[in-house]
Amino acid sequence: MAIPRQGYGAIKSYLRDYPMLEFDTADELAQELADRSLVAQLREAAWNFRSNYDAARYGPVLAQFLNRLIATINYQVSGRIRTRAEGLWGSGSWSVRVPGSLVSGHHMCGDWM
Repeated sequence: MAIPRQGYGAIKSYLRDYPMLEFDTADELAQELADRSLVAQLREAAWNFRSNYDAARYGPVLAQFLNRLIATINYQVSGRIRTRAEGLWGSGSWSVRVPGSLVSGHHMCGDWM
């Protein structure tokens, strides 16, 4: 894994125990990748850490979170809203009801929700 040194805090936090290269320039990254011994060490370490980042391990927790989220939101949609089939264009009003509050609005052809 190679990540720019500046920014990308979320992925760096998630991968904090995973072997990675951080770089400032493409030339710096190329120099590090040219070090075959370093690359071999990183590859071996990544192989050993692979079970920590197995999606199947986190799937049930993600499914539980999504089910709780869906259970707490009562969608009420009126009018035409953008769908993948329609692309980004459409018009109409929308509302999302969350227990204790209602958020609503209106969008016109070509504006972003």
